[in-house]
Amino acid sequence: MNYRSPLGSTRVNFQTVSVGEDYVKICPSSEMRIISILPPCLIAVVLLTELLEGRKERLPNPIELCAAVAVITLGLLLFWYIQGRTVTIDESGVEWRLLFCKRRLSWTRILDYGLSYAYWGQVRLYFSEERLESDGNGKKRLNRRCANVLLHIQNRDRSGQILNVCRRYTRIRPFLCSDEGKLTDVLRDR
Repeated sequence: MNYRSPLGSTRVNFQTVSVGEDYVKICPSSEMRIISILPPCLIAVVLLTELLEGRKERLPNPIELCAAVAVITLGLLLFWYIQGRTVTIDESGVEWRLLFCKRRLSWTRILDYGLSYAYWGQVRLYFSEERLESDGNGKKRLNRRCANVLLHIQNRDRSGQILNVCRRYTRIRPFLCSDEGKLTDVLRDR
């Protein structure tokens, strides 16, 4: 799905947001997965074919071989990083994956959640086991223990639906950064 930016250009959707009546799943889109793996793979193929075809009279230089392996490794790490950025919200709580880690917060342990400013018009959906401080400009001071995911600008219109699902499971009021304060008309009463 393409997104038309305020400046009139069209961009690829980097994130898929699935919102049901009692669940939310936020994960990288297929385009983002391909974008993350394709360039390093192409560079690795070019390096390997250049090393193996053009140098039949001698073995490849160890530095060149290490560079090719490093590019392949970085491409795989980038792919795993992009692939692992998934948040699932359901009746049992919030589950998020980052690389090889998988963590879960139950609704009884969540004391703070909401939308915090990130950068370039994007917001972070976050969940925390402790009350987090705000900087007064719509941004929470998130730490590594928080479950959080960047909501890309093309999905900001879905933030009200996402928070409505969260409000089904907790009585805690969500933190809304000032631009998202417009969601007061979007958020349902319990």
